[in-house]
Amino acid sequence: MKRILGFAVLAASFLLDFSCSMEDSVLGGGETSVGAHVEDDAAAVEEDAAVEAKWTVVVYMAADNNLESAAIKDLNELERADIPDSFNVLALLDRSAGYDASNGNWSDTRLFRIRRDAENSGTIASERLSCEALGLSADSETELDMADRSTLSGVLSFAREKFPAENYALVVWGHGAGWRGDPGCPEPRSSGAFRAFAADEGGSAVSVMENAQFRKAVEDGMGGRRLDFLAFDTCFGSCIESAYEFSGCARIMAGTPSIEPDDGWDYAELFRILSDSGDFSPVSLGNAALAQFRNQYAGYKAAAFCLLDLDNCRDAVEAFDSFCAEASALVSTSGDRDEFAKVIENGCRSYRNASFPTDFYADVRSMVESFSEVRPSLSESARKCLSALDSLVVDSWTPEGGRCSPGVFYASFESAQKISSKHPESYYLDSVDPNSPRFVRDCGSYVPTLKKSGSLLDKLFYDTLVE
Repeated sequence: MKRILGFAVLAASFLLDFSCSMEDSVLGGGETSVGAHVEDDAAAVEEDAAVEAKWTVVVYMAADNNLESAAIKDLNELERADIPDSFNVLALLDRSAGYDASNGNWSDTRLFRIRRDAENSGTIASERLSCEALGLSADSETELDMADRSTLSGVLSFAREKFPAENYALVVWGHGAGWRGDPGCPEPRSSGAFRAFAADEGGSAVSVMENAQFRKAVEDGMGGRRLDFLAFDTCFGSCIESAYEFSGCARIMAGTPSIEPDDGWDYAELFRILSDSGDFSPVSLGNAALAQFRNQYAGYKAAAFCLLDLDNCRDAVEAFDSFCAEASALVSTSGDRDEFAKVIENGCRSYRNASFPTDFYADVRSMVESFSEVRPSLSESARKCLSALDSLVVDSWTPEGGRCSPGVFYASFESAQKISSKHPESYYLDSVDPNSPRFVRDCGSYVPTLKKSGSLLDKLFYDTLVE
């Protein structure tokens, strides 16, 4: 698939088990077409700084990997979109040296202000910008690490300073793996396991941005102001661990809790739906994102999409923690354990890659509903948890018409038949890692503990139970 990084094969070719099948665009031009507006960049940015728009949107395109062709295609898609006049749309695009030779075959990192290409030429028509904070010049080459916290914070700071707006949005584009990377991932720059987004092959090893670093980058780049809209055009962009981590730095969040199909988002369709609605609120932008995803992937069985109100994320996590406390108290025998494990692994909606090893996410709503069906004594706690989830999930979509919610990490599958008997150390409540996800620290009735204190995952994986 396009959006989940196959870490287990990176050492050989950095290709995915589900590789991108999109055609390379037949693009002309070259360096001159990309830099056509260079002389006017400074004046244009200064002029824009004096006018506050309705929205400034930053698309963070981490394509220094095998998604390079997809990035060019999506940038061209943005250029043919009917973007409202009150929107500024910026794209920070980092390309690779090895996957796409179009548009001059440059392989550095460039910042663009999206300009309409009415002829749909396939050649990048957008205005290339200089950004002193990132060391980017409109007429020279600079390579940035998109997994570096300073890159994300720098482009957000630039966007706020040069393109002030009532609302700010960040779309994270590229590979994604939820709260962390594939269990087969070789350790990149960090020794932690919280790799999630912005895979970058530009250095001597693959670097991927950790969730905690992502949050800090947004906080720094936004100067303490929350994003009005945070979206993930990636696989596993909507898991409860990530939503909880980012709840303090964003208001509305959108993305799939599952594998994302080859083409990713349809940006032209997104802006068409948004423009037709005439409503440019954060929720309306989220509704447009959900609608374009639904229109594109109605026939894709594994598709799912969630629109979240992060103001209600803490209540949802607290309610889930309380539910897990009651559920774990009901697991006292090995038979109970087997029954509960079977519910999660086979009886509820789940999200995983089809290649192995892979992380396994259980849909939170489906898990709560399924547990309460096999243990009716959980019905009241389940009702409270589902009510909190209803407040968190503004809207959701699945092809079969049912509701979905963010996934929660359950375990890693080593193969289709075998699940790992050990969780990542960083997922333990009493982990000493300072970058341990906030969800792990605040949901102790669910996550495992080194002391085996009787959490739900303790009972299902580590506690010795009577027959």
